[in-house]
Amino acid sequence: MATTKSILNLTRTAFVHEKTINWFPGHMAKGIKQMQDQLRSVDLVVETRDARIPLSSINPQLEQIIGSKSRLVVYNKADLAPPEIEQAVQREMTKRNQRVVFTDANAANSIKRIMNVAVDIAKSDMVKYPELSVMVVGMPNVGKSSIINALRRVGVGRGKAASTGAKPGVTRAMSSKIKVLESPPIYLVDTPGVMMPHIPDPITAIKVALTGGIKDNIADESILADYLLFRLNRFPLVEYHKVLGIKEPTDDIGEFIEHLSKKIGALRQGGEVDVDKTLHYFLRSYRNGAFGRLCLDDLDEGSVDAFFKNSVLNRPLMPKTDDAIASDAGAAAAAANVAGYSDNVPTTTDASVPSPVPGPVPDAAPAPVTEDDDGLVETLQPETKPVGKAQHFSESQKEAISKLREQLPEIVKEAEGELEKAIEPSLWGVPLVSPDGTDAVSRDLRVDVILHKFIKARNGDVAQAREMLKNTLVWRVRFDVANILEEDFPEDIFSKVGFVYGHDREGRPVTYNSYGNLDNASVFGNLDRFLRWRVQLHERGMRMLDFVDVADMVQVHDYDGVGLLSYDKSARAASKATVQLMSDNYPETLATKIFANVPGWGETIFNIICRWLSEETKSKFVVVSKSSAARVLSERIGVENLPPAFAGGKSDAQTAAASANASGPQPETAHVDPAENAPKPTDAAQPASSDLSGAPVPAEPAVTAMPEEQDAPYENDIADTTAGMRLDDETGAEAETTAPKTQN
Repeated sequence: MATTKSILNLTRTAFVHEKTINWFPGHMAKGIKQMQDQLRSVDLVVETRDARIPLSSINPQLEQIIGSKSRLVVYNKADLAPPEIEQAVQREMTKRNQRVVFTDANAANSIKRIMNVAVDIAKSDMVKYPELSVMVVGMPNVGKSSIINALRRVGVGRGKAASTGAKPGVTRAMSSKIKVLESPPIYLVDTPGVMMPHIPDPITAIKVALTGGIKDNIADESILADYLLFRLNRFPLVEYHKVLGIKEPTDDIGEFIEHLSKKIGALRQGGEVDVDKTLHYFLRSYRNGAFGRLCLDDLDEGSVDAFFKNSVLNRPLMPKTDDAIASDAGAAAAAANVAGYSDNVPTTTDASVPSPVPGPVPDAAPAPVTEDDDGLVETLQPETKPVGKAQHFSESQKEAISKLREQLPEIVKEAEGELEKAIEPSLWGVPLVSPDGTDAVSRDLRVDVILHKFIKARNGDVAQAREMLKNTLVWRVRFDVANILEEDFPEDIFSKVGFVYGHDREGRPVTYNSYGNLDNASVFGNLDRFLRWRVQLHERGMRMLDFVDVADMVQVHDYDGVGLLSYDKSARAASKATVQLMSDNYPETLATKIFANVPGWGETIFNIICRWLSEETKSKFVVVSKSSAARVLSERIGVENLPPAFAGGKSDAQTAAASANASGPQPETAHVDPAENAPKPTDAAQPASSDLSGAPVPAEPAVTAMPEEQDAPYENDIADTTAGMRLDDETGAEAETTAPKTQN
């Protein structure tokens, strides 16, 4: 097999593309005018940029608008960019008299850096600044609204910005002032994301589109994917081919798409490659961080100097007058309309031509979800369909989901009342209510998938699902889940427990768990630490579920070396606490569980238990002996997808982890504890839901949805959700409580 190093000798040393992308919808021109009108009353401008593209996310148009106003540059999404770039960016921006901070809108400590700057200015002259007015500006999808909401949480303890004039899920107009601090009084103003009417450099346009600043249905996804492949080959942080489960790296985008499509099952009838789905999968994997923290801009001193010389200082890209702005935007819109296209249709132009020329609409599948600042799809017209992809629920399921959805604002208020503080009304990046301060229900259709999980976990009882959802929101605040991803845990202890490697044949992430030869005292002895590590792992996994195509995953549990007395008291306590926590707060996330290398006594117990399991529940459990493990895993997951130790017939998960690590970086290797799904009695009234051994691996399988005309009431699932596998508690073997997968 070729190595990454040998392949690199054959790769391109430069990416050549001569056409750029133009996207400047009408609401942006209007927003610019409003921004200019209001700027004179603003004390501080917070310009938000994307840390993944620290240069390409600079909008020269904003340079002209802001002028000499006091400004703070915020590089958001720093959690997705290499930490070492901060020093280089600070150095280069300081040369240009720009004050810079790096932030992750989900991390309170980094958000406080912005607040501290504003407070210092306000306190510097209380007469001049009886209240400090701050305007937040930036390109689309850099996280402006997320920063505003985070500042509000940090400052006044409220999770929602009470703005007006904003459409659900996207800032299309200037908002009213939003208070973020009482003393000294500080107010923020949100603005629409402003794109350049024309991006002269095609590579810059690709970078902006690749990070979500330009809609995927406007950019050419094949070009974005080709550029991403180029960057991954030239600057490999991880062995991307192993992350994606393909045999070897390649610099040929056609060959790459062919291999990847077969790997994820993106094939049309007759075996034809589904190019659109494969491209979407690849791009989403990057945006979810599957290939590591990648910076797309070159930050050496010469590259930065050239960027500012050519893109900002010597070539203004936007007319300075308001009339010129309106005229330019109007001309672009008129040209699009003459050609028969609306302002959200892509225009492809040669880099040397300054004005956009309408181009044909590509023959492609519907555009994938493109998230805006608040995790919602940005819509160009008010009548655009809500975010997400229509889910094929039965009529009874739709009715139950609708009932629970209508109650979301009340559920959030009840949780806030119980906590006596405001909360962020979202789960796993999906907003439950509109972030515009109106308490309206979120238009994000992924909410339906999440609500379906809670309803199914409670056998279709909407009242119980409502209570479960409210309790989950409360628990997340009390457990401080929002900050748990920043915590560090000893790798020498938890790296021995498990790992994630690739996908099954349907594209679901697969977790491999070791149950033998563990040091129980070090792993489970500190129960609080173990549980926080376990939740951190789980939250990382939840981030990889898109709640459109992928909502569950596969677990492989290796029982090689497990004896009747393997679990001691600390392991059983951790098992019980983990199962309770997961079943209460993470419903319906298991697709298949494979029990590998099960000893004879384990098979006997399982065969007895199977008498009480429904057919659907039994279909999710696969119990195989040591002699059959390699064959069954190859059939279920695919030999090419298996870790080397499993594919070669060996069984020890820790050996597999070592082999995986020796062969190169894995998809942000996660560690899975053997305590999950440990012995816990099932409760028909409150059935425990299956656990997700989550990990940051991209997944986007083909999903067989329930036919719309099929009316499958939740009551039909009661037998499945209350059934479960339970082995002798004293043996330390595993118990499993599960419910049918959500949309498979």
